[in-house]
Amino acid sequence: MSIFFSIIDGDYHELAEDAKNACRQLSTYIDYKRCEGVAEIIVAPTMSDGFRGIVQTMGLSNLKPNIVVMRYPEIWHRENLTQIPSTFISIINDCIIANKAVVIVKGLDEWPGEYQRQYGTIDLYWIVRDLGSTMLLLSQLLLTKESFESCKIQVFCITEEDTEAEELKVDVKKFLYNLRMQAEVIVITMKSWETHMEGGPQQDESRHSQGLNGVLLHILKR
Repeated sequence: MSIFFSIIDGDYHELAEDAKNACRQLSTYIDYKRCEGVAEIIVAPTMSDGFRGIVQTMGLSNLKPNIVVMRYPEIWHRENLTQIPSTFISIINDCIIANKAVVIVKGLDEWPGEYQRQYGTIDLYWIVRDLGSTMLLLSQLLLTKESFESCKIQVFCITEEDTEAEELKVDVKKFLYNLRMQAEVIVITMKSWETHMEGGPQQDESRHSQGLNGVLLHILKR
């Protein structure tokens, strides 16, 4: 079940009709995009208050969404809206308290269209021991779309010691095999990165160094 929420800042008594119109427009847009879900409009004094109400009440009885998907607020880079970062962090904290997984989408305006076929890789960064299923599920869902079906999945794993690298790679490959998921596993050790940063001799596994650069670039872009 998907619920598409939008929040209007203001007083409900004054904006009740606006909220109804906005709900109809959102429902029309959902149908136009061929999505399955219901539209809801919340009127609240602030964005934080509105979202806090949503995260506590969304769903029906025990049938409640467990993932919150929201857009990265790129607008604060274009406008001097100093309150947006603190509001954004507050919303993420509310999700954590409510035990919801959080998916943040950045660069939505550049998202490829239905007929814009992609040929790169979908990179998953396994920063902690438990990758969980959300990122794997999202990558598999992407592959079902025509624009991404030619892409391949790469799983980058981070470990502190070189001695743990092979064991971690075997574990991750087995985990993916049990899920019947095809992906290339690339393990990067922190010692390899430290040597690379100090300008010392390059590791024989040059792909490890390249992969780590990719991880860091991925983080910096965000």
